[in-house]
Amino acid sequence: MNNSDNEESSYHVEQCDNVFPVVSPSGMTIMKCRDRHSADHYALLLTEAYRLGYRAGFRAGKHSG
Repeated sequence: MNNSDNEESSYHVEQCDNVFPVVSPSGMTIMKCRDRHSADHYALLLTEAYRLGYRAGFRAGKHSG
């Protein structure tokens, strides 16, 4: 996975007043946190889960056919 793939598949945090939405790569708000630290933590966890799931799916598809 190169850097452009990583940027396109990364969850990120935005700031809206005193709320920090965690946003998916497609622009959907997944959750909102009260503090930036928690939001950054969840964004990192979601990005890592997406990356690992993508790799697992790619490997499974590669070996199935």
